[in-house]
Amino acid sequence: MQVWPGDAVVHVSIVNWIKGEAKGAKRLSRQLGDQIGSPWEVKEFDAINAALSFGIDVTKALRLETCARAGGCYQGQTHGHEAFLLPRAEAMNARAADPAVNQVLFPYLIGNELIGRPDSLPQRYVIDFGDRDQLEARRFGYLFERLEERVLPARKAAAAREIDRNAKALAQRPEAQVNHHHAHALEHWWHLFYPRNEMKRALARLSRYIVCVRVTKRPIF
Repeated sequence: MQVWPGDAVVHVSIVNWIKGEAKGAKRLSRQLGDQIGSPWEVKEFDAINAALSFGIDVTKALRLETCARAGGCYQGQTHGHEAFLLPRAEAMNARAADPAVNQVLFPYLIGNELIGRPDSLPQRYVIDFGDRDQLEARRFGYLFERLEERVLPARKAAAAREIDRNAKALAQRPEAQVNHHHAHALEHWWHLFYPRNEMKRALARLSRYIVCVRVTKRPIF
């Protein structure tokens, strides 16, 4: 495991393997710090475990039946445009002006709040119209107009770029697999890019659930 030399603040693992059995000791190295020039620790093992760890072999972990019965885990929502997010003060003002917006305005929590603040309080709120069609969403006045002004033009531009990319890809290779994510997003531009409706349905049945930050050096639940 080593520090990534680029801009991303992450560690990466580089693995070499051969076809067949490799006799003798296997060497495992890890960089101890968070800087490119941080010192290294090197050890040799008869076998390297799947966790690429000096001390933890996850292949020996027991299956937790509670987790198996839970039906899986979910990635959080992807808004697709910053206009879906309102600063806390602006959200409070919108709620005071029209209590009906509580139906579509929700706390937005990411790692910065969940583990970056002692109180874990939301600093932003997300506009989520759920399954509402455009006519129903328009009833929420300012929130809908905000998205119409900022999100709609961006989604049109992204869909146009996607069409252009697909055309070029198909011209080079007719059997190429192309994406239509932005075209689909444009059809329902007032919705979050990935609203994760399956996740919301699963959570609606629960009184509480466990969250882990998706990108983190160490998983904190």
